[in-house]
Amino acid sequence: MKLSNKIRLLIVTGFGVGMLPAAPGTYASAAATGVGFGLLRLCDHPAPVIACGLLGAVAFVFSVKLAPWAEARFGAKDPGRHVIDEVAGQFLTLAIVLAVYPGYHFWAPLLSFVLFRFFDIAKPYPVRSLEKLKGGWGVSLDDALAAVYAGAAALLVLGFAG
Repeated sequence: MKLSNKIRLLIVTGFGVGMLPAAPGTYASAAATGVGFGLLRLCDHPAPVIACGLLGAVAFVFSVKLAPWAEARFGAKDPGRHVIDEVAGQFLTLAIVLAVYPGYHFWAPLLSFVLFRFFDIAKPYPVRSLEKLKGGWGVSLDDALAAVYAGAAALLVLGFAG
């Protein structure tokens, strides 16, 4: 299936969120967190976990596939406007956390957001080294590993708090 450039732009910018000035990745993560929080309010467990996992997986696939196009479109390696990788990472973090702590209807999404942004920005080993991978893999896998770190850290925090 061939996507038009308008559809590609809509996807890589997280429905335009990536076009916002200053910290578009944070805005994209916040938008994904808002969706996850809405799912928690509207659906019974395990539906939010499954939905966040599927949304994260779909966003990840789009990120890998469309990252080379976004780099050519914006003229930069891993351009800031390409935020579908942050959307994927945030949804994956939410899926990890909500799978274990479905009852934390406010704190779990908020904590997952804060920790994902921390690990995505700090890029502890080997997250930063994944950026060197070719094509969309380098753009996307660093966020996926940051999501795993954030999910594990959130589970530790919630475990101690609960």
